[in-house]
Amino acid sequence: MFKVVTNRTFTHDVKVQIPADGGHVEETLKTTFVCLPSEQLANYDLRTEGGASVFLEASVKTFHDLVDDDEQPIECTAELRTKLLCDPNIRLALSTHYFRAVTKAPEGN
Repeated sequence: MFKVVTNRTFTHDVKVQIPADGGHVEETLKTTFVCLPSEQLANYDLRTEGGASVFLEASVKTFHDLVDDDEQPIECTAELRTKLLCDPNIRLALSTHYFRAVTKAPEGN
């Protein structure tokens, strides 16, 4: 049996490469995505910053398990979500992960 869901979402751990002294550190950003219909995806030009921004605003619902500099839990507010979506390393990780997730492409391909 196939379940027809009107507004499908999925939550995945997204690996993000964060610049650090001497290289990068891999961090995990637990993200809830909105599964967008194919016809809507055609509206986003991911080759441009504007197109990628609109795509991420539509496809990323929220982030989970966030902490501040002192390791204290913080809520994902609309302002924080927008700030995180502006980070180029996060943007790349999220968009890459989204398309791998919806097509179930194996990691590393």
